[in-house]
Amino acid sequence: NMLTVAVGKKHRTYAEHVVDLFKKVFGVVAEIYEKPNCFNVTLCSKNAVDFVNSIGLKKGNTFKEKVIPDIIWKSPPAYRCAFIRGLFDTDGYVVNHVGFSCYNKKLADDVQIMLSEMGILSNLKTLKNGKGKKDDQKYINVVKIKGIWAENKFYNRIGFVLNYKQELLKKLLDRKFCRSSGMELPYIQRQLIMWAKSVGITTYN
Repeated sequence: NMLTVAVGKKHRTYAEHVVDLFKKVFGVVAEIYEKPNCFNVTLCSKNAVDFVNSIGLKKGNTFKEKVIPDIIWKSPPAYRCAFIRGLFDTDGYVVNHVGFSCYNKKLADDVQIMLSEMGILSNLKTLKNGKGKKDDQKYINVVKIKGIWAENKFYNRIGFVLNYKQELLKKLLDRKFCRSSGMELPYIQRQLIMWAKSVGITTYN
């Protein structure tokens, strides 16, 4: 009757954030255990285990089985944003774009759909995951948020709890908006047409 969340060794503050979340939701204080490559945040609570099972999160190593639970799909927008924020905090990244990667294609599909419902456009690709990987890890699914306007909406509506990722996203947007200050009208027109089609509006070129 135990829940464990693994957090990267560089992110002790995020591990403490998870402890706070467990305390607020379940009323029980979790423990942080330092491992060679990570921090394990462990919560000993039968009620917590029963709850996560009841909403569709399975026991064990579930990286190939994770999906967005039905209860999240039925939740208000603020809860869905918080759920997506948690996914991007753990498996999201910021480089020259904002993205999310996972082994489970169904989870990647779910993330793309939920982002779309929030008005955030994205692309989804399945890529080879390099050599020497296990059979169930040979391919990885990547959801890439599409364009500066979608990234800006992600920043304002979802964002990251992890400060360094939020700062990277802010710097990325600052650079892109600076470069796009002389943006040509055809580019803006294409973005508007893409948005209109995503919400079912008929456009005429």
